[in-house]
Amino acid sequence: MKALYPGFPLFRRRRAVDRPRAVMRAVWRGTVLAESADVIHRDGACYFPAEAVRWQRLRPRRKRSWCPWKGVARYFDVEVGGVVGAASAWSYDHPWPSARALRRAVAFGPPVRLEEGGRADDR
Repeated sequence: MKALYPGFPLFRRRRAVDRPRAVMRAVWRGTVLAESADVIHRDGACYFPAEAVRWQRLRPRRKRSWCPWKGVARYFDVEVGGVVGAASAWSYDHPWPSARALRRAVAFGPPVRLEEGGRADDR
C-alpha cells in the first residue's frame, strides 16, 4: 500500500469494501415495473438497466426533454390495469459521453414508487 503523504504511514489509500448491493424496485399500483441491484443513482433519479424493465407496461410517448448533462430524454407512459401514468418513465438512448452509463437505462418518476428490499446475494 502506498502512502498518500510520504513519511506519514497513517495516511494510506483505502481499498473500497465490497458490500452486497440492495435490490431496487419500481412499483406502481402493486405491480413491479423494474427490479435490479444494478441501478445507477444520478441527479436524484434511480436508473434501471434496460433488461430489468418490464417493457410490456411501458408505452412510448412523443414527449422529449433536453438535459445539459445527459442529453435528450424520451418518455414513456406507464400502464397498469387500464390506468395510465403519463410520462412516468424516461430514458436516454444517446446520452452525452459524460453520461454514457445511462444509455437505455430507465428512470421512473411520480406516481411510481421506488422500494429497496433484500440484497442481490440473497437470491
